[in-house]
Amino acid sequence: MYQALPGVVGPPLEAVLELFLRARNAGEIHIANWEMASFFLIPTPFLVWLTPLEVMLGQRVYDDPLEQEAAWLLRQDAAFRIRAALAAAHDESMHRRSP
Repeated sequence: MYQALPGVVGPPLEAVLELFLRARNAGEIHIANWEMASFFLIPTPFLVWLTPLEVMLGQRVYDDPLEQEAAWLLRQDAAFRIRAALAAAHDESMHRRSP
């Protein structure tokens, strides 16, 4: 359902998925469809322990304590937050590089 939320649906979601699919189709990474979907829901240190979904939405989904850096990231404009989510996707793809 998160894929249809404002701030996620359309170009933001497509940009993140395109990054994964392009690398997978080129044989650069191994990532299943379910792993791409779960990427959005898992907190990452690259986004100061926010999930990519939270960053794209600009608000918390989980009730965990919010660090100062995370609060700052959520206050940024949508374009900045989407770039941060894309950077996290790039980081994830680098960790999944094929040998």
